[in-house]
This record gives sequence, structure tokens and C-alpha cells, in this order.
Amino acid sequence: MMSRYKMFFIMVANSLLRRRARMAIALLAVAVGATIISGMITVYKEVPEQMGRAFRAYGANLLILPGKDAGVIHEEDVSAVSKALSDYEVIGITPFLYDTLLINHQTVMAGGTDFAVLQEVSPYWQVRGAWPTPGEKEILLGAEFASKLRVNPGDTISVSGGEGSIVSDYRVSGIVRTGGNEENFVFVSLPDLQRIKGRAGELSLAQVSVVAGQDELVRAETKIHAQVPTVEPQLVKQIAKSEGTVLGKLQALVLIVTIVVLVLTLICVSTTMMAIVTERRREI
Repeated sequence: MMSRYKMFFIMVANSLLRRRARMAIALLAVAVGATIISGMITVYKEVPEQMGRAFRAYGANLLILPGKDAGVIHEEDVSAVSKALSDYEVIGITPFLYDTLLINHQTVMAGGTDFAVLQEVSPYWQVRGAWPTPGEKEILLGAEFASKLRVNPGDTISVSGGEGSIVSDYRVSGIVRTGGNEENFVFVSLPDLQRIKGRAGELSLAQVSVVAGQDELVRAETKIHAQVPTVEPQLVKQIAKSEGTVLGKLQALVLIVTIVVLVLTLICVSTTMMAIVTERRREI
């Protein structure tokens, strides 16, 4: 005698075989819906990281400034900050020392920095010519200041720390455009500016580019406060806020699309099932 379970499976199999088209539509709807939802979930998780990397092209999102009772930070402070951020994906930490120089007898604000790291942290800087070569007496001029001096890449200019200081000749390696105040500055290697101004080991600030969302940046800021009390970390709020806004809207869009696809899949499957039940209503 045939068991109830065997009879049940035979009835289900016969029902599926007799209504292949409708069952195929239902199964296709489930498969398509599952695939799309799986893709949307993957996008929802990976988009923040990918967008975070893309936003790093717009420069640093964290500044390291001197503490309240200090006018400068020191190179060892930057090393301590780097250690504090060891759990984060840091693109680079660019040190800066700002002081005045005499360029062709004109006083101008100069920035001493590490050009190799600067190119990674601030890829939006547009240089006509070339970046200064490490170990060479080369200088990078802001576009506005270069226009005032009427100099071009390859020209030689005089550089000194002030009246009565030793004058050195520097070659203009390039002219930079940033769309900001940097176009009125000049830039030399950090060791050169420290030597010219007698400020060995000193820094004005450091710019940090780290792949992290706004909440993670706040936690990083708190961690630096706790582990390096001699500095004052500060979020670049404009960049961090813009990044958070864009990511929030994108994630909301992905979530809405996922919900819509899920609802449509359920409607398709339920409609197919209702049609099958309606056909068998008399038998039921």
C-alpha cells in the first residue's frame, strides 16, 4: 500500500510537470530576485570602502596640529600618530613645516614637506614641470607666486632664510595649481627648510589620509587624543561630512532597490501560486 508521503510527492511532481510554464516563471523570479538581492547586499557592504578610497583623491581627511600648550609638533609625534593608526588603512601622513623665505628678495610663505608622501596624500595637486628631486636644490612654486616672479620650470632663483642669511640658488622644478592658498606659497624639502630656518625636528602640522568612514574617523581621533597627548587631531569636516553624505545616500538607494526587488519577487511567486490554487479550486 502506498504511503501518504509517497503519495504527496507524486501529487507535487505531477502538479509541477503539468504546469511547467508557470512553475518555470516562479522559479525564474526567485532565481533572479535572489541574484539581484545578493548583488545588492555585496554592493551595500563594499561601496563604503570603494567610495572611501575614491574620496582620498581629494586630500587628507585628518589633521595633526600642535597641542594647546605647544606651538609646534615634532617628528617623533608623527611617528607616534602613525603607530596609533596601525589598525587603520593609512594612505600617508604628510609632514609640513611653514615659515617665511626670501625668494628673489621677496618674502613668501614656504612649506617644507616630504614630496613623495605628498603626491600620495594630495593627488589633486597639478604640477607643470616636475616634482622636486630628493637631495637636490629644487623648489616648487605656487602658480600665483610664480606669475608674480615671472619664472618658469627650469629657471634658477635665489633662496634665503631672511636678511643676512646665506643665499642659495634653487632650480624651479615645477609650478603647482591646487585651487587653494598653496598657489601663493613655495615648497621645498622638509630637511632644507628645517636647515635654512634652524628648526631641526620641528613641524607645523601633519596631514593624514586614512580610508575610513566618518564614525571610524571619530574613533581614530579619540585614539590619537589618548595615545599622543602632545598633539591635537582634527577632522577635515568638509571632506568627512561630504563623504558621509554621499555614502549615506548611496547605501539608502541600494537598500530601497533591494526592498523593491524582494517585493516584486514575492508578488510574482504569490501570483503564480494563487493561479495554480485557483485552477484546482473545484478539486479542493
